[in-house]
Amino acid sequence: LDFVKGEDQALRFNFTMIDPDDHDRLFSFSLVHSHETDNYVVEECNPELEPVVVIRLLDDLNEEIDFAAFIRGMRKAFKDSIR
Repeated sequence: LDFVKGEDQALRFNFTMIDPDDHDRLFSFSLVHSHETDNYVVEECNPELEPVVVIRLLDDLNEEIDFAAFIRGMRKAFKDSIR
């Protein structure tokens, strides 16, 4: 896992070691705080995940503000997406 500050205060999270057939394959997403809604939103998710999964994780993040749990959840979602 590494993360980089992007445009508009976005944080880009990059994961490797998820795909057992290609450990260097990159899985990533950008997390942005919306000042309009005072919530976090995911942008630029690659590969795309099922919207319902991301929405559930974001709902939990916006209620609990537990970044560690959110990042673990996104990693698990990426891992589940390759099965």
